[in-house]
Order: sequence, then structure tokens, then C-alpha cells
Amino acid sequence: IRVGVTSDGMTALVVVTDTRENIGAEGALIPRLFAIDTESGQRQFVPTPDDRYIVSSPVVTGDGVTAYMVVTAYEGTRSSIDAALGLNRLIALPDRTNTELIRVRLDGSGFETVSLTGADDLVAVGELALSPDGSRLAMTLVPIEDGEPDNSARSIHVLDLDSGELIDLTGGAVGRYSEIYWSPDGSQLVVEERGGQLGFTHFILEADGSGDQTSIE
Repeated sequence: IRVGVTSDGMTALVVVTDTRENIGAEGALIPRLFAIDTESGQRQFVPTPDDRYIVSSPVVTGDGVTAYMVVTAYEGTRSSIDAALGLNRLIALPDRTNTELIRVRLDGSGFETVSLTGADDLVAVGELALSPDGSRLAMTLVPIEDGEPDNSARSIHVLDLDSGELIDLTGGAVGRYSEIYWSPDGSQLVVEERGGQLGFTHFILEADGSGDQTSIE
């Protein structure tokens, strides 16, 4: 489960598996985005123009007004057994080669695609992390090879949300980068990389692209 939280902790974005009756004959389970008031627990659905979008990696600005997220088209459904409930469910299958970076207000207005000028055409957007001041968006980009995403060759980029400048922080180096975290002052990123045998390594990158990566022991 990916959760985005405002700087004051009052609003949390949560991706919840929801049922959409227009997918499959009996409806399919599809991840959707909800904003939750952390005091009252009240949940508000954040709509997208097309119910066939699968939502992931939500982040929210500190003022709780705008969210950034990755939306993925679905390519069909598969059957899955829910052992706890003893039910046979339809699960929406994402087309990992067809992703978009989206900006939307939490009331559902202002839905728009964020352009990644300078990125290769054949890439999918992976994980997102918003800088503490809300001005930059760090992300992993996943190359598409032979119609499939190559998760072993992810790169890390930072997008300036005002200028649209996209900086490649890994300088051509690729890996199984899985999580990105900003330092409190927004000057650095901590990156998690998956290794063999389900192991993980971590390193630090300068957010402006200067300097080499520093391993964390």
C-alpha cells in the first residue's frame, strides 16, 4: 500500500482496491485513489476521467490541494481466489507499458498529464516522491524492451515542476531502484535498490545531479 501524507498530517492519500462494474462481466477489482481526513476518518474518492485507470504511487502537496500519481491503463482481467472470503474475484491487469504521470486536485478537477520532456519515448513511470517544498518530483523511469518493462534497468530522475526540466540523477547507470526518499532540506535523495535473495541496498544522491552516489552501510 502506498500512502501520501500532507505536511501537517491532516490528509492522507491511500490507494484502495475498489470494484468497477464496467470491467469484466461481473466487475473487477481495481486500485483507486481516496483522500482520508486523518482526524475524522472520512474518506473521499478522487476521481479520474476514465474508470479504467489503475492508480499507483500517489503523493500530495503540503497544502493538501494537489496530488501527483501514476495512472496505468488496464489490459484485461484475471481470476483470483480470495482465500479469506472464499470468493472468486476478477483482478484488473495493468498494462505496465502504458503509464502516465498525472496532476489532479483532490476534488477531481484540473486532471492533466505532466509532460516528461527529454525522457525516452519508450519508458514507463514507476515510483514517485515529492520534495519537501513541493517544487520537484523525483521518480523512477522504467525502459520498455520488446513490449515489456525492464525493472532491472530503472533510472532516477528529478522533475522541476515549474520549469519542466528533467534531470537524470543516475547518469546512465541503471538498477532495480524501488523506493525514493527526500532529505528534509530537499538537497539529497535516499534510494533503495533491490538485490539478490530479496536483499536491499541504499545510497544517497545529490538532488541537483552533482556528485557521485554515496553508499549507506
